[in-house]
Amino acid sequence: MNSTPHTIPATDGYPLGAMLWTAAGTPQGVVAMHPATGVPQRIYQAFAKFLAERGFHTITYDYRGIGASRPKSLRRFAARMRDWALLDAEGVMRWARARYPELPHLAVGHSVGGHAIGLCSADWDVAGVVQVACHTGNARFIRQRGERWRVDLILRGVGPLMARLIGYVPGKRMGLGEDLPGGVAIEWGAWAGMQRYFFDDPTLGAIERFNRVTHPVLVYGFDDDPWATPAAINALTMHFTNTWVERRQITPAQAGGAVGHMGFFRAQFATTLWPAPDRRLVYLISVGQRRLQRWIQSRTGEGVTAAQSGLLFFLEKNDGALMREAGAALDLGPSAMSGLVDRTSDAGLIERRADAKDGRAWQLWITPAGREALAETRNGLAELNARLTEGFTDAEIDVVARWLASLQTKFPNGDEQ
Repeated sequence: MNSTPHTIPATDGYPLGAMLWTAAGTPQGVVAMHPATGVPQRIYQAFAKFLAERGFHTITYDYRGIGASRPKSLRRFAARMRDWALLDAEGVMRWARARYPELPHLAVGHSVGGHAIGLCSADWDVAGVVQVACHTGNARFIRQRGERWRVDLILRGVGPLMARLIGYVPGKRMGLGEDLPGGVAIEWGAWAGMQRYFFDDPTLGAIERFNRVTHPVLVYGFDDDPWATPAAINALTMHFTNTWVERRQITPAQAGGAVGHMGFFRAQFATTLWPAPDRRLVYLISVGQRRLQRWIQSRTGEGVTAAQSGLLFFLEKNDGALMREAGAALDLGPSAMSGLVDRTSDAGLIERRADAKDGRAWQLWITPAGREALAETRNGLAELNARLTEGFTDAEIDVVARWLASLQTKFPNGDEQ
């Protein structure tokens, strides 16, 4: 395991200072570490080393205007807070994907780093996300009155004022961490004044962007964090409407010490907060399903999805089955089944014919093109089954199969309840 400096281009070409921590042993995946506002990447060094030692190539970097990505002068340096997400974070994720195309990719976002993951358009290509102390920047969620007033004064008053007067915010001299580009402070202050933070900015389209996220999201919050309170975290995560979100709220006693907003990445929490839980079953099922579907689709006929393959396999033994029968076999509701049939029919793989006995019902038939696609899919089944069972005994596979089958009775669909 070693670390090497890199210059990663943002999507607009701006050079970002980064470090690549190479995985020890056989690589298990790639992690992109998206930092908090004004926090230099060196803060995440211990965490990156921890991940690399466990088989994950890990990338840390600085947003434009911060740390190793800072120009000689910040005065009038052109950068907005949205640029950190739409240009910098996306550029890093694209670079990581291009460098390691065969490995699963994950992302960790700290504070505004979680915003970046939700806003950029490259996030769809990750298997999962961990958000640490990520929240909307509305001071109204801060419980302590004095801290609420202080933060509101900085975000909406002092910060934007200094940015306009001298072209940047001298955060180091003000005891606020790193200096910030003026445009970042001005946009941050504008969002802080909106009821729903940047979700109310019509020029950003944040609601639509967050709705595109389909990977599972694991969210960490801490009881002693004065800024990322549960209400502030909810105000952000509620907009992940198209995926599974798992929340974890940690007390100092559970963590083994005070965590606050910045503490998660301290080495003292390597044995309490950093180890990944092995039995987050819903998360693991979701990630596994996504990975399996991608693998299947890459090896089926051109343009044939995993869902279409399932329909073709059913019709191979039940050609001419009613659409509702196919939907029941595939555990799909009427709307989802109708969409699948439309797409598969448009692709020329099946035909719909009115049922002679019931004019309101449709029968489904495989076309010659569908049978060719089915043959191509079948060729990959042996390899798929071998990979699924590799490393497990027959007895272990029997237990897994029994557990998966039990889900159908434990969680019946709407028609069975």
